[in-house]
Amino acid sequence: MQEIELTKKLYKKYHFDYILVWSETMLNHLIAIKLAKTQNIPIFLIQHGVYFDNPEMMTFNQFGKVTPEYSDKFLVWGDIFKKYVMSLDYPENNVKVIGSPLHDGLLIDKSTKISHENEFILLATSSPSQNIIQDLTMEVLQNYSESIKKICEVVSKMGKKLVIKLHPQPFEIDITDIAKKIDSRIIVVKAGDITPLIKSCEVFIITDISTTILEAQILGKPVISFKTRNHLGISKITDSNSCLSATQDNFEKVLTQILTDNDLKLKIIDSGFEFSKNYLSKVGSASKNLLSFLDNPTSVKDN
Repeated sequence: MQEIELTKKLYKKYHFDYILVWSETMLNHLIAIKLAKTQNIPIFLIQHGVYFDNPEMMTFNQFGKVTPEYSDKFLVWGDIFKKYVMSLDYPENNVKVIGSPLHDGLLIDKSTKISHENEFILLATSSPSQNIIQDLTMEVLQNYSESIKKICEVVSKMGKKLVIKLHPQPFEIDITDIAKKIDSRIIVVKAGDITPLIKSCEVFIITDISTTILEAQILGKPVISFKTRNHLGISKITDSNSCLSATQDNFEKVLTQILTDNDLKLKIIDSGFEFSKNYLSKVGSASKNLLSFLDNPTSVKDN
């Protein structure tokens, strides 16, 4: 009730031409959206991450409002995701390619590649979610724990330093005890910006998928996507050959290849660079493009 009353006072005190939201599922977003609707204020939803854009997750994405239900326009990062949104029968006229303001600081230019001959391997975790029913099964949770153990064991056996960055979501599983039991030298980072860690790592490993894959690809890092949940299907980013896929069964082989086969490493880096360039439109100018759109929503063209 307090959130509702505060938002009512905000709308009464100020005039808003538009409302820009990151989601249609969070409480404060929904309150802002519902009250904006009563005043006929246009609402724009902006894409805020990389999703499982595959048939298996189609129903979940629609139910979870990956595509808008209330917003008047959906502002996406590029043509690849725009095509997926349209495959969900979302009206093309309501989808606008704006680019990703989040990535404006990482200009896509091959000259920005940073040396990957560094001292540690970076694992970014994204544990089973509490809003996907299949993720709550004992089988999935057990497989996730075993996957973390496998990564820690293999990296330690190779004599490599491992740094683990936990996802910032509030319900992220803290795997510190699992990692420390295998090797006390493993570093677990629970907060802060992951970008400096990506810049300094030799190989970037992610559980399933995450938006951080794009950052690693832009920064010229070889990426391994470690599959922990089979029910999520295969996303465009892992189906594009822009990163290597691994499971508990083949992880040691995949990591050994990327560490010892320089031609393969360079191939994955180049493929990742090209994918990120195709996935993200208007890198370096997306923020200005967003502001131009908000000034005049009919003036900004996709291309």
